[in-house]
Amino acid sequence: MDFSKLPKLSETKPEPPPSDAARQLSYAQQPREFSVGAEVWLCFVVGIFLIVWCNRPLEYLYTRSHPDRFTWTFQDENQNPIGYLRSVFFLVDLGGWTLGLVMLFDGIQILLARSVRFVVLALVLTLAAILINVAAMVECFAHGSGFQILNFLAIVLGGYIAIYQWNAIKALRHFRQFQPAP
Repeated sequence: MDFSKLPKLSETKPEPPPSDAARQLSYAQQPREFSVGAEVWLCFVVGIFLIVWCNRPLEYLYTRSHPDRFTWTFQDENQNPIGYLRSVFFLVDLGGWTLGLVMLFDGIQILLARSVRFVVLALVLTLAAILINVAAMVECFAHGSGFQILNFLAIVLGGYIAIYQWNAIKALRHFRQFQPAP
């Protein structure tokens, strides 16, 4: 069948040649915008809540010069008094407190940080908090204190935050690689 003999139903105009601006389009991947919405507020609220809730490490630190002001008492398995640093509660409290600090740093990182160094610092702090919480869980199981839900959640949330921070580092490095020279 010969299509040239069929009648034309419409007048199709050829496309105009592309302009100079269209020829200079960059097809490089554009950096994604960082979220600054509910995730930032959630980080700040949960971080402040955990720092206030797990305040025994700070209370111990502030009352070192006056040990009588530290009102918590701890005992070993034989009901002998022991210091706070030797109790199983120290790492549990420190794990919750470091998760709160990590949440605050993560909120700041999402909101303001465009520096690879700041995000790397936040990632190192996050990994340290994960290790502290793993150590707290191991110590609690070793002493028969059982499963600590706060430390487990700190490990899970810390893992999520570390993955997010790692992706932010990659995105910032990728963005800097494709930035035009001044």
